[in-house]
Amino acid sequence: MRGEPSRLVALRDGSVALVRDVVPDDERGLDELFRAGMGVEARQRRFFSAAVATAAMARAAALHAADEVGLVVEQDGRLIAHAMAVPLDGEDAEVAFAVADDRHGLGLATLLLGSLARRMDAAGVRRLHADVLPGNQAMLEVFEHAAPADEQTARGCVHVTLDVDEVLAGLAGQAAVVA
Repeated sequence: MRGEPSRLVALRDGSVALVRDVVPDDERGLDELFRAGMGVEARQRRFFSAAVATAAMARAAALHAADEVGLVVEQDGRLIAHAMAVPLDGEDAEVAFAVADDRHGLGLATLLLGSLARRMDAAGVRRLHADVLPGNQAMLEVFEHAAPADEQTARGCVHVTLDVDEVLAGLAGQAAVVA
């Protein structure tokens, strides 16, 4: 699912980054993000395993299906964040995020959540779902900041459900678009 044009955004530290759709040529950059940009703990939080095959994950993220949305944030020629939304059925989609360790705290996951919510809204999706490890407090806070979240804990993870309209309202005006 293609949609939004690339855009430059201002991050919390005043730096500028490019948000754009994932393209197949991003496979190498995604592998670099997942392998070198994220430490063992971050890979554990994102993939639920620190021993994940990053090349395979990068290939899957770069070559996503037509109904999925994949976004990256690029800064100084390096991919520093990735997000994806995978439709589950007509009104629900699963979302996932990865941010380079050295770029945490700049609002990247929040920025990407807003972008995914806009794209999913345009596709008729009403709810976003994510499974988050209980120790991933930063990601849980991103969701809680965006909108009231329904959180249920089962099988060692927190299942978060967000209403797309509430996310859009909660994050309205969050990202400062530079160009």
